[in-house]
Amino acid sequence: MNEPIVLAIETATPGASVCLATPTGVVSSCGVGTGLPGQGRVHGSFLMPAIRWCLENAGSQGRPVEPSTISAIAVDLGPGLFTGLRVGITGAQVYAQTLGIPMVGAQSLTVLAARLGHVDEPVLVAIDGRRNQVFWGISYGFGQPVDIRLSHPDELIAVATEHPGIRCVGGGSLLVGEQLRAAGARLEPASWAHPEATQLADVVMADVLAGNTVPAGGLEPIYGRAPDAQITWSDRGKLQGGKADK
Repeated sequence: MNEPIVLAIETATPGASVCLATPTGVVSSCGVGTGLPGQGRVHGSFLMPAIRWCLENAGSQGRPVEPSTISAIAVDLGPGLFTGLRVGITGAQVYAQTLGIPMVGAQSLTVLAARLGHVDEPVLVAIDGRRNQVFWGISYGFGQPVDIRLSHPDELIAVATEHPGIRCVGGGSLLVGEQLRAAGARLEPASWAHPEATQLADVVMADVLAGNTVPAGGLEPIYGRAPDAQITWSDRGKLQGGKADK
């Protein structure tokens, strides 16, 4: 029996990426990187060419992978950039429907925490939520759901003070990096500011192997808050949106 192949799509943050992976490792991957002007608008033009590139450059021999051999599609459900989430989840749904294969999702904070691997300690995970806010939570184990919160970056300093020596990962923590270090926290490198498709594939692989997937269109985004056009002052700070199994 051939190993399952997972197509992982990560577009929740400016560091968009795509990969093909099996239980034994990554087959191919590519990313848009960071620092491009208008980065939030890059996701739409990046996604489909990135998928094609991964399919055409799979494996050490660069042998193409046929789309029909993909077993499931994984996608980051958020929270993160509104545009990025819409592009990624919609693209994943269309691809899954076209191929007639299932989907699986994970929280962006869960995926970001996976950058540290299987660590046996709490990790403070934070993503830049824009508007001087961060999406954050504490991860207590690889692949485990994180209790997502939305607050001012200064809240991270209070958490670090309560958890001396806690490891911090993600672009949200970099917003108050000096203060976190002063509080005794250990910051991971800036190159780990965003979740990546390779970690997404790693997080969901056990679910794919166990058949814990959903039909195409069966996943909802975790926006974290209402879009700018809908938000009111009384809504600020409230978490809104869908749910994920991860």
